Amino acid sequence: MARPFIVVPALFVSSGTSAPLPVDLFAQAIRQILIASLGNLVGQAILRSARSGLSGRAPVWWGGARRLKLAVVGPKPWPVGPGQESVWSYPRPPRAERVRRRAVVMLAGVVVVDTDDLVRVLETSHPPTYYLPRAAFRPGTLLPGTRRTRCEWKGVARYVDVLAPGARRADGGWWYPEPDPRYPELTDRVALYPARHDRITLDGELVTPQPGGFYGGWVTADVVGPFKGEPGTNWW
Repeated sequence: MARPFIVVPALFVSSGTSAPLPVDLFAQAIRQILIASLGNLVGQAILRSARSGLSGRAPVWWGGARRLKLAVVGPKPWPVGPGQESVWSYPRPPRAERVRRRAVVMLAGVVVVDTDDLVRVLETSHPPTYYLPRAAFRPGTLLPGTRRTRCEWKGVARYVDVLAPGARRADGGWWYPEPDPRYPELTDRVALYPARHDRITLDGELVTPQPGGFYGGWVTADVVGPFKGEPGTNWW
């Protein structure tokens, strides 16, 4: 019986041969890479998985300049029904596109913003993130925060607190003062975390937050997963 071959997500490994490597040798090489970047715990887990044959789910293919290209391992997408789209059909790098849908955001009984001028960002495994015009927000509802993060695609994000009478949501949203030139559509637009507001609707449908709390995607009935954000999905 042929020996299994290891398959790991999105790695390129130099090789002196034009054929896939047996699992033990290949797993040892992968383990060294993982130890260097992610620590011994993950490396040991991958090695155990490889030796047990659990990683040999798909063939390995190769191409060009003595480099092996490995199949990407991901979850099984959920079935897509009429009028739905799968987050596994979204691109990476992400795509920004203008859409005409109505978003209404409520906080402490106050409409913070009500607009049909939206830009959504689509990225593999993520439900769409919607960016709303800063000018559409009720005056005095956005206060600059101190937190900053960097997106590898879109640039440096600055966070905002969202205010309403008697309520304040720290880091309730973020925006890109100088978005990457590939994403001019995001200029002067703010994205909001659904979980940090009392109610967000999209075309009248109540929005569900993307799992996990770290990402700000909006889950609605017309989008199917599985979605990145749950425990164990960091590799997606």
